[in-house]
Amino acid sequence: MKEIVQREVVEATCDICGEDCMKDLFSPNDFEGDDSDKEFEGMELKAVWGYASDKDGEVWDAVVCEKCVDLHLVPLIKFMKRPHY
Repeated sequence: MKEIVQREVVEATCDICGEDCMKDLFSPNDFEGDDSDKEFEGMELKAVWGYASDKDGEVWDAVVCEKCVDLHLVPLIKFMKRPHY
C-alpha cells in the first residue's frame, strides 16, 4: 500500500517585501468566530545552476508575493506568463 501525504504550506513570507503570502480563504465576516483556513498566494522560484555557469552547483529559491510579482517580475518576464485553462 502506498500512502501519499499531501504537503501543505503553512507559512510563507515574500523574499522581496517581507509580506505574508498566506491569505485567508474566506472573509473574516463570512464565519463569525471561525479561524478560517489560509492558502498560499505567491510564486515559488527555483534556479539550479549548471556546470558551465559561474554559480556551479548553487541552488537558489525564493517566494514572491502576488504584489511583488506584478510590480517587479511581470515587466521582466512577460514571455513566461501563459494562461492555463
